Amino acid sequence: MEVTERERTDVLRDAQAALRSGDLDTALSLFETVEKTSPGHMAARLGMARVLLRRSQTDDAERILQGILCENPTHKGALLLYGNAALQRKDAETALDRFHAVLSSHPGEVSARRSIIQLLMRLRREKDVIAFMGDAQHRETDDLVSLLSFAQACDACKDTRRRNETIRRILAIETASLDPTQIASQIAATVQDLRLQPALELSKRAAEQFPKHARISSLRLQCLILSQDQEAAETFYADSRAMLGVRDGMDIMWAKALESWGRTDETIAVLTAVRERNQGSVAALMALYGIYSAAEGFAADLLDVLETLWAIKDRADASHRPADVPLHVFLADDGQRSHVRNLLRAGEKDLVVALLHGQRWIQTDDAEPDDEGRAGVADAWSTTKDQPRKDAAEPQVTAASISRVPTSELVTGLLETLSGSDNWRFTIPPRAVNRAWRHADHSAYDFDDWLHRATWAVSVQNLMKLAFIEDPRNFEYVSDRFETVGVASLRELSEAGQPFLSVTSHAGYPAALIKVLIECPSIHQLRRSVLDHKGATLPFRAIKNWGSGPKNVRAMLSVLRAGGGLMASNDQVPIQLFGQKPAPLCKASLLGRKRAFGTLIPRLAFRERLPVYWVQATYQDGRFVIKVEPMSELTEEMDEMTWLSTWTADYAARVEAMMIGAPERFNPLRASWH
Repeated sequence: MEVTERERTDVLRDAQAALRSGDLDTALSLFETVEKTSPGHMAARLGMARVLLRRSQTDDAERILQGILCENPTHKGALLLYGNAALQRKDAETALDRFHAVLSSHPGEVSARRSIIQLLMRLRREKDVIAFMGDAQHRETDDLVSLLSFAQACDACKDTRRRNETIRRILAIETASLDPTQIASQIAATVQDLRLQPALELSKRAAEQFPKHARISSLRLQCLILSQDQEAAETFYADSRAMLGVRDGMDIMWAKALESWGRTDETIAVLTAVRERNQGSVAALMALYGIYSAAEGFAADLLDVLETLWAIKDRADASHRPADVPLHVFLADDGQRSHVRNLLRAGEKDLVVALLHGQRWIQTDDAEPDDEGRAGVADAWSTTKDQPRKDAAEPQVTAASISRVPTSELVTGLLETLSGSDNWRFTIPPRAVNRAWRHADHSAYDFDDWLHRATWAVSVQNLMKLAFIEDPRNFEYVSDRFETVGVASLRELSEAGQPFLSVTSHAGYPAALIKVLIECPSIHQLRRSVLDHKGATLPFRAIKNWGSGPKNVRAMLSVLRAGGGLMASNDQVPIQLFGQKPAPLCKASLLGRKRAFGTLIPRLAFRERLPVYWVQATYQDGRFVIKVEPMSELTEEMDEMTWLSTWTADYAARVEAMMIGAPERFNPLRASWH
């Protein structure tokens, strides 16, 4: 029986409707009906391929698409689906080649460009995104999805100027001319730039206009969470779930908000529900990992999460990018895992967390863990113990070595930001904002004022650090903005060849402490890495303290016994150094909760009978004020554990005072414990 064109059109329309509603069996049957009655019908074949991809029947879908492309090698729809098929196979390079083929035949094709950019971003190839968007055919695009990804790539590459230019370009486009996907990108840009009021207004209008658009609903929830309006956020979350159904991404976002508000039990309940629905949800697992590693107890739960993450890694499941899981979890080998299991079963959760977060694995073997490491450390201690002191090594950067150099873009950005410009803003994860605001002084600031001051401080800090790494002489441009209090005491010790220890916190302006390093040429800074973010050697006296190997121990002790000083910050402290087992952590109260701290600095002070100084850089009245003052005094009658407890409590109290202080002065968003 011959089928009329009208009948064929009606069947295709019904097939498309079934596909949109998720009735894949009906859709496939209808598309096949058209193809049988009209062999080679292009729309029917493409429809069949779409259904097969939705059903994960990738081989069957590709056979259909290959047939279409043999007849018409430049067919846009078939090429796009062909690229999606490669994505479904987890073959990123083939997918990129296929999407580039679309652009070769159809320059400016929006879907292909978006797919290329989003895939490169998932692969963490941000520099390739920037190069791709630099091509003439993409540079002037008004596609907000592509522009937002470009801004995010610039942000990842520390290209703040281009990122901010792109964000402003996104925000300048009239919303009325945009489709829902583009509107979602515009909202995301306002959130990324922490422009809270525009984000709230834009997301409210969009959610009312497109109540069933999942991305817009998710962004609206994110805006309400960021605004700290817990009641409105909770109501919207419940309404969205009722309208859109259960969505893992929105549930995980809500769980992270609950956790930042201190509602830990509710957080665990939400994340556990996600995990029960989707055992392979890396986002849910990592959120649980963060909670279990920070809260009291949960050793067994932490081990369970780690076992699941390790199983995902061992399956080499390509749907989970390594960037989704910190390297210290993903790259653990069998011996390291065994050691972690044993420690957790023994209740040593704090030690495990410290080791994981620092990637400082203790060497293990089947007979007795850490024998080799302990022997090496003991040897390093004994071979340097009685060595005479000698002159400290010449610094790589001194006050005399700095001379004025041509102004760089980073210096320009720093000076403009110090003068109040917003053109060089750096992004901050909303979750870090939520946590810091939770502990801020709400009586002194409303949220908008606090957020503006805090983001300004982060931008100053980042620009200062990057400018110095670019060229140490850039520091000269802001040297007249510094005021020092008590630095002379360190300088006198340095000049006299008397060893000392100093500590600081990231809840301030650690890059400003470069001035202390310049003025006190005997100070060496403990760092996780002696390289900068581009892989170049840092231009000041750095001692790598990654792990507790004898080489690092010798370096630290050699500096001290040569009459030098060491400076460490709160995220750069090795866990193991002395004794027959890993050095115990010390706990102290910080922001209402007991937290574990490393003990390298106080142990060095105790063993070598050295003074410890608190060094802190803050921003006050347009100047960086660097204050140095002695910490708790080590008395003769103190035993080691008493001293460790006393010193740790002193350190925690100083950090807490900054965390709740003025955001532009103390820079709480830079605190490493976030």
